[in-house]
Amino acid sequence: MPMLLTRRASLWLAAVIVPASGCASQEARPQFDLEKLPPHEGQLARLFDDTISPDALGLGVLPSANLQFNADFRDRVQAADVISAVRVTSVTERKSNELSTLHTLRFEPVRNFKGAFEEDLQELTITHHMEQPHSLLSTVQERARGRTMIGLWKRFRGKKRVDIHFHFVPDTEEIHKALQEAMAPENQKR
Repeated sequence: MPMLLTRRASLWLAAVIVPASGCASQEARPQFDLEKLPPHEGQLARLFDDTISPDALGLGVLPSANLQFNADFRDRVQAADVISAVRVTSVTERKSNELSTLHTLRFEPVRNFKGAFEEDLQELTITHHMEQPHSLLSTVQERARGRTMIGLWKRFRGKKRVDIHFHFVPDTEEIHKALQEAMAPENQKR
């Protein structure tokens, strides 16, 4: 089951469950021509895998100094539509049914690196179908509140709607440098 991104005036990342493929979705808006958006498959699906790096929530140590030489990181940065440091303002948990728990993260933007902010990226609901972030948030729900992470988002062609997929990494100076290095004109793929 994917998530359906909904619009909320005071929020920046809003997602709600809908039946189908396993992604965040929103009703197509006029500024996004579905036919011009790529499908969520192959290399792009691997790069925008709807995960939160455990390091983004303070678990483990990411070898961020190596990100400047990491081809996947460079490709993810170059392909992203939006890259932003966001602070988790709240984390809530609720039961969607007897067997399923939803975690909802609300964000406030801290620093924009690439692309335009969209208000529908202020709230993110993680379902049990999104195994990696769901398991992570089940373990460290309280630790997430107040944490700043860098989100990388990409829009894809869905069935009659725009699907948005993401990847979150830690918000560190080393990653800021690696982002800028990956976005430098001389490092762009040709």
